[in-house]
Amino acid sequence: ELDESLKFTFFNWNTIEMTGFAYDDLSQKRTGITEIIRQSDRHEADLFFTNILKNSISGQLASCIVSIDGKEIPVTIYATPIVGENRVAGIRGVIVDISEQKSLELALRESEVRFRELAGLIPQFIFETDRNFRFTYFNLAAITLTGYTDEEFTKGLDIFSLVEMADRNSFRESCVKALGGEVVHPLQFSLIKRDQEKVPVIMYVSHIYRQDEYSGLRGIIVDIADQKRLEKALATINQKLNMMNTVTRHDVLNSITGLLGLVDMLSEITSDSKAQVLLAEIRNLIIAIKDQIIFTKDYQSLGVKAPQWQSLCNGIGYTASAIGM
Repeated sequence: ELDESLKFTFFNWNTIEMTGFAYDDLSQKRTGITEIIRQSDRHEADLFFTNILKNSISGQLASCIVSIDGKEIPVTIYATPIVGENRVAGIRGVIVDISEQKSLELALRESEVRFRELAGLIPQFIFETDRNFRFTYFNLAAITLTGYTDEEFTKGLDIFSLVEMADRNSFRESCVKALGGEVVHPLQFSLIKRDQEKVPVIMYVSHIYRQDEYSGLRGIIVDIADQKRLEKALATINQKLNMMNTVTRHDVLNSITGLLGLVDMLSEITSDSKAQVLLAEIRNLIIAIKDQIIFTKDYQSLGVKAPQWQSLCNGIGYTASAIGM
């Protein structure tokens, strides 16, 4: 508690521990509250306390006190007037040490700075949006990939502007699901640049959860044009190899069929029992070779098509309906 001259009239032991001042300095009105406040904050503190005394109102002040050994301590001062005999006789309040809070805020700012710096170095398009899917953050790679300017991004460009009109409905549905907290599989689509050039990309996206609500999206868009070119080249090579394998296998099977016919004819004109046994073994070996070659047709088809995401829920539902559950 303070009197009208802002000298201490009451304090607890935490005041002594926080400031380091002697009990007598505070109890005998040798030290006022403004004297323990940082020099650069004293003018604002004087106005704050004067306003309380003059207008009989409560308030709070973010300031910094200085202990007797010179240590600066960030604090919040909550103060209210002491009214007696229809006049303001002093001030009663609480000084809260917010050093830990300030340290956490500083660590958070430093973490955000590191995130922004790292995001700026990554060659992929990193972004954040608000609930209306307008970009609120983007890195340099976003400008490089899309061709849009920094000003165009900051003036309210939304993520749907980068998607073909035909794909926007399904794309919007996925974004709405992600905004609602659902897990969304990576999205492949053609990104439309500012000059209308199309770039194949894949987008990984999740929701931003702040202050107990879903406030936007955060994600990364990866240019997969090189990957698509390689996939196309690989598909062409596989197609040629498959064609060659099909033709070769067909010719070999024709030859095996002819060989089986010759073995059967030889078996009919041979009466020697030992020769018959030998011909039967030869025929069995030829059939085994034929089966192995036929198997290569099934094996050849494996891995020709790229893997596809499968919905576990749809699969379970289909199975359940099939068995009547």
